[in-house]
Amino acid sequence: MNDGKKPESNIVYLDGLSEKERWFAYFYENTSTMKNLLGIKDRETLYMVEKHFSRAKAANIHKVKFEGDFDLERAKAIHKYYFDDMYSWAGETRQVNMFKVGGEKNSFANYQDIEPKFKELADKIKGVDNLGKFKEDPELMARALCEVYLSINHIHAFREGNGRTQNEFVRQLAEHNGYKLDLTASMEKIDKLEYYSWFQHYDKTGDKSLVLEKLFKANLEKLQVNKIDEKQLIAQQFKTANQSAKNKIAEQTASLSQSQSEYKGIKK
Repeated sequence: MNDGKKPESNIVYLDGLSEKERWFAYFYENTSTMKNLLGIKDRETLYMVEKHFSRAKAANIHKVKFEGDFDLERAKAIHKYYFDDMYSWAGETRQVNMFKVGGEKNSFANYQDIEPKFKELADKIKGVDNLGKFKEDPELMARALCEVYLSINHIHAFREGNGRTQNEFVRQLAEHNGYKLDLTASMEKIDKLEYYSWFQHYDKTGDKSLVLEKLFKANLEKLQVNKIDEKQLIAQQFKTANQSAKNKIAEQTASLSQSQSEYKGIKK
């Protein structure tokens, strides 16, 4: 009988495990396939299904309202939205250390530092008035968003799905400040090896120009919604004023009718 619960073998349990044990707990035994709620044991199949799910979720994410500051809680909410159907740990930060290609020197943030580092980033975002001071300067806005993006990438808060999460995070941050930046759609057209090469260049040299030029300057657009919103606002204001005038006339007509009735009563 299926009571709606997911098989225990597909759920990741980390409590009471050593760091080494936690690393292997994310995978099915003797495989390189991550435990998933669909029970897929083949790594390539999981990759394709996850990609399909993510595309479907990305197509509808604009309908979801994410509340609060641009902080770790928002990142968790985005991650949970994308992967809630795939992984039992969706929306939870990783509990192991991870390294980039190249070994320990190119490590992501220690998993124990994820929360304080993200708080530092969130405070920085708020400290510059949510990047509001760059609203009229696309060049500076691109640079500021790039800095946020690189910081989130270094923190790498989740065991899997960091790219999609950080893409959406900066998309929302850009939109909040009057810009369109759809990195998820843009990256569909970018060769993955080329994409990774930009970050490898940044890791080795500290030069973020390739990431900045290829991802941000190439894709950042000023939102052209102000004029539309203004027209809609004027139309709404006209409609409201028109209705208000009609109500006023109706009130005056009723008042006049009442006065006429009272006058006729007195005259009699």
